[in-house]
Amino acid sequence: MDVEREVCELLRPFGITEKYIGVSQLALGLQILLQDPESLHAVQKRVYMIIADRYCVNWKTIERNIRTLSAAAMRTDPQYLQLLAQYPLTKRPTAVQFMEIILRIIRSKLA
Repeated sequence: MDVEREVCELLRPFGITEKYIGVSQLALGLQILLQDPESLHAVQKRVYMIIADRYCVNWKTIERNIRTLSAAAMRTDPQYLQLLAQYPLTKRPTAVQFMEIILRIIRSKLA
């Protein structure tokens, strides 16, 4: 499965395209989480740091870029985002929550 393509398809209804650098960073993070699900319990060290090294940036930049995707999705279509999340969203999902939402969908496609 091409995780980056799947991420792009999931985010396109929100108007989020590959112009956002966070899209490829999110895809890489999801690949890490698919290979090592326990990384979800230590996202900063086991996901953000790896992506940051690859992109030669600080881990906080990675978190901010994914948070930007979450904010754009919530701003554009909160009902659809809630449908994807399958739980009530009273505010914008954090970067980790957003990753988990997309990860669950990708895992279901793999099953």
